[in-house]
Amino acid sequence: MKKLFLAFFIFSSAISLLFPEIIERIEVIGNKRVGKDTILFYMKSREGEEFNEEIVSSDFKTLWSTGFFSDIRIEKENGDSGCILKIYVEENPVVKSVEYKKSKSIKEEDIKNKLKEKNISLLPYSYFSPYKIMKVEEVIKELLQSKGLVNGKVNTKIKKDKGEVEITFEIDEGSKIRVGEIVFEGNKKVSSGALRRGMKEIKKHGIISWITSKDVYSQEKLEKGIDKLKEYYQSKGFMEVKIGTPRVERIKKRDIFFSKKEMVKLVIPVEEGPQYRLGSVKIIGNKVLPARVLESILKMKKGYVYNVKKRNKGIEEIQKLYGEGGYFYAQIMPIENLDPEKRLVHLELHVQENDQCYLGKLEFKGNTFTKDFVIRREWLLREGDIFNTKLFELSLKRVKQLGLVDFEKFPEVKPDPSDHRKINVSMEVKELQRSSIQFTGGYSGLEGPFVALSYQTVNFLGGGEVFDVTLQTAKRGKNYRLGFSEPYLFDLPMTVGLNIYNSSLEYPWLYTRRDKGIDFTFSTRIYRFFRFDFSYTNAFIEVKDVNEDLLWSLPWYYWSIGKQRISSILPTIYYSSIDSPIDPTEGSLYLISVKYSGNFLGGDIHLWKPTFEWKHFRRIWRNHVLGFHFEGSFIKPLKGGDIPFWERIYMGGDYTLRGFEYYTVGPRNELGTLIGGDKSLLFNFEYQIPVGGPLKAVFFYDVGNVYAIGKRINLRDMYSCTGIEARIFVPQLRIPMRLIFSYNPRIARPGDSHYAFRFAIGTTF
Repeated sequence: MKKLFLAFFIFSSAISLLFPEIIERIEVIGNKRVGKDTILFYMKSREGEEFNEEIVSSDFKTLWSTGFFSDIRIEKENGDSGCILKIYVEENPVVKSVEYKKSKSIKEEDIKNKLKEKNISLLPYSYFSPYKIMKVEEVIKELLQSKGLVNGKVNTKIKKDKGEVEITFEIDEGSKIRVGEIVFEGNKKVSSGALRRGMKEIKKHGIISWITSKDVYSQEKLEKGIDKLKEYYQSKGFMEVKIGTPRVERIKKRDIFFSKKEMVKLVIPVEEGPQYRLGSVKIIGNKVLPARVLESILKMKKGYVYNVKKRNKGIEEIQKLYGEGGYFYAQIMPIENLDPEKRLVHLELHVQENDQCYLGKLEFKGNTFTKDFVIRREWLLREGDIFNTKLFELSLKRVKQLGLVDFEKFPEVKPDPSDHRKINVSMEVKELQRSSIQFTGGYSGLEGPFVALSYQTVNFLGGGEVFDVTLQTAKRGKNYRLGFSEPYLFDLPMTVGLNIYNSSLEYPWLYTRRDKGIDFTFSTRIYRFFRFDFSYTNAFIEVKDVNEDLLWSLPWYYWSIGKQRISSILPTIYYSSIDSPIDPTEGSLYLISVKYSGNFLGGDIHLWKPTFEWKHFRRIWRNHVLGFHFEGSFIKPLKGGDIPFWERIYMGGDYTLRGFEYYTVGPRNELGTLIGGDKSLLFNFEYQIPVGGPLKAVFFYDVGNVYAIGKRINLRDMYSCTGIEARIFVPQLRIPMRLIFSYNPRIARPGDSHYAFRFAIGTTF
């Protein structure tokens, strides 16, 4: 019987090999939107070809992976001349809409960017997939975790109607979990306080950490904090330190508002290991720069505690030095050989210099009005020059200093396809608002209510020319002005300008002054960020309506009244690396100027006035900006004369002590009338915090004073103001609008309030 069965099996197999089963027909059942041709396109099985179970199984998997269907079944039936494949499908519904609700911390754009990063697509009119829904939920939870919202949840609602679904992800952020305590186990040589300071990404709950949100717990921040902790240990020579897996414990603790809240306690185990010192330094592979030069840049001394942070800083400086020489692709790879017995680190720096590179093609995109050469002339590199990375960075700053364009993104720097030694640079720029025609009205702290008509352009003909016309009338004055300047005379870095003006202004409680004149200006670049400016002024000044108390107490002021001519020059030399004239965020300015009037220049006023000014802006975390400003000046008369009261120094107002009214700070006579001084000191501090869009919150502190003639500067005799301002940048005006609230510990006049609320235009410095 067994022999008979074996023979039958062999016979059947031979028949199937000689006469294979053919697919007579493929039928698709249940499809509505997905056509049969589309389904057959994804399959390898074909009508008229041999039936193969492995291929059919593969077809099943392929159809399932398309996401078109929620259920697939393939059945085989006998036909007239072969077999029939019947494919039963149940189509997934189409996504009609996708909505994300109830989330302040996570924006819809954040979710979409994260989905794109993970190559997950959930879009309207795509096929519904439960698998994709699960993946989107995972992404949202991951974002919640990164924001410290570990209690956050996602509830997905799916509404089906006639083969379409509406998907709504309802996000419940829950409460943020903060870090109540950070405890270390096993540390003996480094204190727990030092380790907590070393974990820069995550901090224990306190006032500062609450403001900066570094006390918010998330797994991502904890991992970064552990990395910083390891770096900190290695900067102290503990090369074999091991940081164990932190334990996260829930605790109850009072927050800075004295409310009891649920927080976490982080317990971090540490194995410090031995402390290493630097044994030797060896430079390998360098040909262009000698080893002694590279070692001097490294600044690591043998026998001292080994410092990985210092090593990395040294490598960065070496990389910069190679970059300045055009070795753009130079690589420095550190290899540390540990000697556990002597506890020494033998450092080897393997240098791969590669070829020297040159600037290939330099192109600009996005400047539709500003001519290419206007941007190009600010570049310190020319096509064909050695690609000096330092000059490249300085060129970017100089372009931004123009105030004509800004960067959409960092320039694209890539090798030339035809020659790897050439570096092509493509810079995407965004043109700033260049012109404005305005009819405005408002209130100025100095001029009172005003109405103005003005036209201004900082890019008149596309070459950076400045042209402006102003017609303004106010309660306490008027201002008519016409100005023009050419930034590159004869295609050289020399600026010339001309201003013609007719203005009058009633200085509160002092006098009324009218000016008619002309200013001629000349400016040239000396070297990179060093410039020299020179201006000449010839004007007629008329003073009237002088405060009677001022004249009664100082009768010799009578000579300052009436019409007088002033002829003066103002040479200025300064260095400025400030990145933008409109909204500065980094850089410094050092300025020295001397106003000289009279003598050989003619005119009725004879004096000189030196001024020193310093500004510094520094960007810190999350685009917060610190700003500092100092200014000092004094006036000396010439020919044994005196200083007219309208040339004396006064303080108060938006550009000096912003919490005080204009011209209210300075020396006064016995009657309390402001008489002005001949020397001044001013210091301003700002901390700018982006709030959203064009709005910034600016915390400030201003301190300064003006000192009377014959009196010494007294740093204890100062006026100060501190407060906050809402600063809104208006691109059309190219200046910010400001609402200032200030507290003034010392008042300037009897009856003044210690609190001030002011509206202003522009910046203090």
